[in-house]
Amino acid sequence: MTSKFNISTGAQLKSPALGRFYKRNGHKGKVQPNDICFWTERDQAIVAAARLQPVAGERNSLLLRGLWVDKALRRKGLGSELLQRITHYLQEQSSNCYCLAYANLENFYKRQRFNQPSIESCPSELLAQYHSYKKRGNNLTLLFYSA
Repeated sequence: MTSKFNISTGAQLKSPALGRFYKRNGHKGKVQPNDICFWTERDQAIVAAARLQPVAGERNSLLLRGLWVDKALRRKGLGSELLQRITHYLQEQSSNCYCLAYANLENFYKRQRFNQPSIESCPSELLAQYHSYKKRGNNLTLLFYSA
């Protein structure tokens, strides 16, 4: 079974299919028009996806959102492969990237050179979002990738 990697700088190109993929796999987030979308297909079906969103007020900084793998295909390397392609894209674009990751996935992201940033260096809007999620009981960690 071969995989096909895709990237779209215009979310409208694949947003209905990406939205269905996310919903089918339990993710509540929605594809936004300014998202940079990444997905992997097998047999013309999306099996893994992620999105990058611009961080408000920050030049060359993005937020990684919604990195999900089809429930039936988890722990087979698809997430790692997708994240490697995303970090390659970040390097090509000389973009930095933040991520609000579930704490149990911290090592997964660290293998791709995501590390904890100094709180002082984080955009205030992103910190507010992080603290809001934490107050709601989400066990998250804030990570940063520097291109």
